[in-house]
Amino acid sequence: MRVAGSCFLLLAIVLLAGCPSIFDKPSDGLTFVSISAGSDHTVAVDSNGYVWSWGRNYYGQLGDGTNINRKEPVRVRVDGDEEEFLSEIIDVAAGYNHIIALDENGHVWAWGSNERGQLGNGNSGFEANKSMAVKVKGPGGLELLAGIEAIAAGFEHSIALDANGNVYAWGSNSYGQLGDNTTENRSTPVRVVCSDGKGTLSGIIAIAAGFVHTIALDVGGNVWAWGSNFYGQLGIGTFGPDDLESTPVQVKGPGSEGYLSNIIIIATGGSHSLALDESGSVYAWGDNYYGQLGIGSDFNLRTPHRVKGLEGEGFLTEMETIAAGGSHSLAANENENVWAWGKCDNGQLGAGNLGLFWKTTPVRTKGHEEQGYLTGILAIDGGSFHTVALDDSGNVWTWGSNSHGQLGDGTSGSGTHKLTPVPIKTP
Repeated sequence: MRVAGSCFLLLAIVLLAGCPSIFDKPSDGLTFVSISAGSDHTVAVDSNGYVWSWGRNYYGQLGDGTNINRKEPVRVRVDGDEEEFLSEIIDVAAGYNHIIALDENGHVWAWGSNERGQLGNGNSGFEANKSMAVKVKGPGGLELLAGIEAIAAGFEHSIALDANGNVYAWGSNSYGQLGDNTTENRSTPVRVVCSDGKGTLSGIIAIAAGFVHTIALDVGGNVWAWGSNFYGQLGIGTFGPDDLESTPVQVKGPGSEGYLSNIIIIATGGSHSLALDESGSVYAWGDNYYGQLGIGSDFNLRTPHRVKGLEGEGFLTEMETIAAGGSHSLAANENENVWAWGKCDNGQLGAGNLGLFWKTTPVRTKGHEEQGYLTGILAIDGGSFHTVALDDSGNVWTWGSNSHGQLGDGTSGSGTHKLTPVPIKTP
């Protein structure tokens, strides 16, 4: 699930220095520049700007013009001309059952489920699902959304950030996750407003969308959140089934002292949130039923706490990027190693057979066929029960659940889950 911010933005903010991958390149074919994981599907952009997807396709979320599951990558097509492939794409974001993409001209494309208007084309409902890419319209359905630099996708809502630091949102809004001071669904983009409901939010440099909440990072290193706060995922010191914010509120600091600050990267899981500060420390808050907050316990947290280190020793430090899945969390350090914690019943931590249902502190993701540890990773993302990573040679690696072929290795079904990374089959 693309509940971390834009991979393209993430790569622009932080290109990890360094180490070559310990793996040989899976093939002499395509290389990739952006990745994202949805519920049971995965999507990637190749170096030529084409989009490839694989996994579950019930809602047309693979964008190939069919509703057929795919266990190997297929290319996304353009609605209205099934002979045309979507091109000139620089980033993708996978929601639960839909995908959005950003092209080099600043326009946004979308396909898959549109039951709540999350495709942003002015329509909504099951019959409005799209199995090929359509362009997202502008506010009020006028012209097209333009000037966009980053995108994010949640369960049934979509988020976009323009070059001027303004945030747009569309789709499901039952918990205020669009941030427009209402709980009305929107089939075209609306501007996220300020915390007092007056004016519009500005000065934002990164966005991330969770299951039914959204967070944003401003130019001063502060974090803002809106939507459902059932588990404390907004980080404002409260929580509860009826607790929601339909306008942005500032995330508090650890122990509710002041506000979280000096943040450089944000990410969201299903109902939890992550932040990375400029010193390389990771903070987490919200749902912790499976240990996805990495604090050594399964207690939910309503304000940020630092993620502990390996096996609970000290704290995780010198991290360079973060990401999250439905109920698991991920980080990569300056040596491009991957750390993971939270739910691991399908192998989504990539640490081999842990003999556990969840892990409340970080473990290291192993290498292919358990050879050493995974290295050379530039970007990571988590789906509901699987994980995807992009290495510094442009190769894509996946692990975890493969129930619908979301690992893209040519296999599918419950017996094909992978406990450690495998390369996708490049077309």
